[in-house]
Amino acid sequence: MGRSKWPTMRWKAVTIPSHRAGHVAEQRAALFLEKKGVQLLERNFRCRWGEIDIIGQSHLTLIFVEVKFRSRARWGTPLAQVTNQKKIRLVRTAMTYLQQRQTDHFDQIRFDVLACAEKTHWIQGAFSADDLILD
Repeated sequence: MGRSKWPTMRWKAVTIPSHRAGHVAEQRAALFLEKKGVQLLERNFRCRWGEIDIIGQSHLTLIFVEVKFRSRARWGTPLAQVTNQKKIRLVRTAMTYLQQRQTDHFDQIRFDVLACAEKTHWIQGAFSADDLILD
């Protein structure tokens, strides 16, 4: 058989396609959040604005989580990979989610980034909609 057309990443001494590594990182992130007491409501919510990897709740806080996987630090920190444009898409996607779902029982909304590398790093309140200029 020929070589795979997908680029590969090394993760724990196993070479897997990069699109698969992202999926595995999202699964790992979901398990991490559940262990931390976050109730998962939805994964991979999509609309015309984009996708939110994980939506969960902790007490009365609705949490939108962007999962970032980096196999090497030279690609930059996961938080740095969430550009201002990506943040705007996440906020617009979250607004669509809020319009489509019963969410009036939440007191707060939070945007987190969960970085999956050798260790998992959870950045709670990584940014807020107030920090962005939405056109």
